[in-house]
Amino acid sequence: MKESEKIEFKKSPGEWKEIVETVCAFANTEGGKSYIGVSNSGKILGTNIGKSTIEDLTNKIVNNTEPKVYPKISTEKIENKDVIVIDVAKSVTNLFLPLEDHLIPLLQKHSSGLNT
Repeated sequence: MKESEKIEFKKSPGEWKEIVETVCAFANTEGGKSYIGVSNSGKILGTNIGKSTIEDLTNKIVNNTEPKVYPKISTEKIENKDVIVIDVAKSVTNLFLPLEDHLIPLLQKHSSGLNT
C-alpha cells in the first residue's frame, strides 16, 4: 500500500487535526481513505483502539468540519495489527475547517490590510 490522492496514512488517532484536514481534503475532491496506524512509508504500526476511540475520532471530525462530515469509520486487522480506516465520500458541497485554526492564518497571508 502507498499513499496517493485517495489514500493517506497517519500513525495514530493523536494526529486528529491532520486527520480532520485529510477528511476535508478527500471530501472536497474525489473521496478517499485514511489508514490510522500506518507510517508515512506504509509500514503497518497498528494502533490501540479503546472503547471510545472510534466515537472520539468521529466527534472530532464532525465538530471540526463545516458542513458536518460523517465518514464511515471501521477497524481492520492488517498484518495482525489493528488499524482504523476512515472512508470519506466526495461531498456535494465544498467543506472548510473552523476559522480559528485554518482560514484566518490563510487569509492573513493572502489579504493585505485584514486585521484579525
